[in-house]
Amino acid sequence: MRKEVADHPHDIRIFSSLNDLLEQIRVSIEIDNSLLVEEFKTETRDSISSILERTGLVMAGAPEVTVSSFVTEKPDKLYIDFTIRFECIGITDKERDSPKLLLKGEALYEPDTKTFSEFRNKGEEVTYVDSDGEQKSVNHFLMAGNVVIGHRSVEHFVRHPVS
Repeated sequence: MRKEVADHPHDIRIFSSLNDLLEQIRVSIEIDNSLLVEEFKTETRDSISSILERTGLVMAGAPEVTVSSFVTEKPDKLYIDFTIRFECIGITDKERDSPKLLLKGEALYEPDTKTFSEFRNKGEEVTYVDSDGEQKSVNHFLMAGNVVIGHRSVEHFVRHPVS
């Protein structure tokens, strides 16, 4: 095959395995964590405000963000699963040590346009150490029920981790 294409302007590459091909066409994708945080905070503003008000805290400083990316059935989109952890400070006279807000979510990310869509809030948790030295946790988990009458459409999703 190489001899056949030698006199033509096209290039041919031969790979011994699919992994070798995938390694050759791999592209690096950078996710802007600050944009992710701002968009997720905007999407979930009311829910975040609610848990912070109930616990008498405000977010302080830059968050710690962890993102896991997955290839999907849509070649132009990645599925991302993420956590965002904020240090917090108390605004009441209640004594607490090391308060933190943990946000969990998922979304789709389009690397070409650097946009997020289909955010899903997977829960919020405030943790702190109380005046007795006990670790405390206040959770705010969100769930949605699903009722089907008649025929159900089953959707399948591809989620393969990006290493």
